[in-house]
Amino acid sequence: MTIAPITGDIAAALGITPAELPLFLRDEWAGIVGAGMERLGIFNKDGKAVAAFHLHRTRRSGLRLISHPAHTQNCGLWRKRLASNPAKAVGEAKKLHGLLADHLLAQDGMIHLAFPPEETDLQPWAWKGFKVVAQWTYRIDLAQGMEAVRAGYEAEQRNAIKKSRAGSADTVRTDDPERVLRMVRSAFQRKGKGLDEGVAMGLLKAFLKPGTGAAFITVEGGHDTAAAFTASSAGVAYYLLGGVDKVHASAGAGAMAVDAAIAEAKASGQHIFDFEGSMIPEVERYFRAFGGTPTPYFTVNRAPFLTEVALKKKLRHLF
Repeated sequence: MTIAPITGDIAAALGITPAELPLFLRDEWAGIVGAGMERLGIFNKDGKAVAAFHLHRTRRSGLRLISHPAHTQNCGLWRKRLASNPAKAVGEAKKLHGLLADHLLAQDGMIHLAFPPEETDLQPWAWKGFKVVAQWTYRIDLAQGMEAVRAGYEAEQRNAIKKSRAGSADTVRTDDPERVLRMVRSAFQRKGKGLDEGVAMGLLKAFLKPGTGAAFITVEGGHDTAAAFTASSAGVAYYLLGGVDKVHASAGAGAMAVDAAIAEAKASGQHIFDFEGSMIPEVERYFRAFGGTPTPYFTVNRAPFLTEVALKKKLRHLF
């Protein structure tokens, strides 16, 4: 097998429909991430693509960095499962990951690359000297139906939603990116954090489209008080942006918007609702209240020796 750039229609190159592409492998990310992103395929001896993924090349503090694209949870790896025998399937995955590891070992600079949760066997990376580190997200299995999903919410969350609905709160669907951005901006300002509004608007414009994304606003007393925005592909809906206006919002406003987004994901035929990373304790606590399953996904990390020693001061959990 060989690794080479994919140009043109990636879905056609893989022999699948665009709807089967993982969200983070879709064309839309190129315009959001900008320069340095490259799409690579893994090809068999007959020249047919059996896998594809994204890389992003940039610089951090003057050092070259190869990672999954900015603003994505992972590199979007998609691969054909060719073997039906369990032992052969494991060997197939190990061979592919070994090839990927060798490809990155031949590159200059630091490496920090995340893989989808479905990729659980990253042993070849460890064999080749990479540090394999788990991160976590929360995922909700939508196959159980919305009644069961809502029953899994924390009681405090269910009660907050109930009280807000009993008041003046209602949720509406919107296709207005600016309306969503105002709520996201409000949340970042409240927390004293900077928001890259260009990226946020890029996400909204790219994915807030029928069949790809959905946004819901909680409205109370004539005010927009919360928003939740998701994008979907290949059966998975990802929660990408959200925010609450604490000045006018009731306790359940934010949860109402998220609940509406989960219900829409189920109604549109998605199988999984993914909170797209839950590593910040404050954020993790909020996402946990929706009853999802803590789901690990793995990153592989490596840097030149002296660089790695220096990085241990601030990024010991990775290097």
